[in-house]
Amino acid sequence: MNHYQQLIADEILSVQGQKDHCLAVLGAGGLESWESKEYSELVEDYDQKLLELNNRLPLAG
Repeated sequence: MNHYQQLIADEILSVQGQKDHCLAVLGAGGLESWESKEYSELVEDYDQKLLELNNRLPLAG
């Protein structure tokens, strides 16, 4: 794995961690409706970012 692939892989791990945190907060419940909406939107954003990063990973090689 070259330097650029490693950077992308590290970013994937970071984004996945942020998504996992949002899912844990949503799963715990007790949120106001606006908070739940915000976290759900973040999960969607993270999903899109993960798709982009995973598509870019092989191209960096």
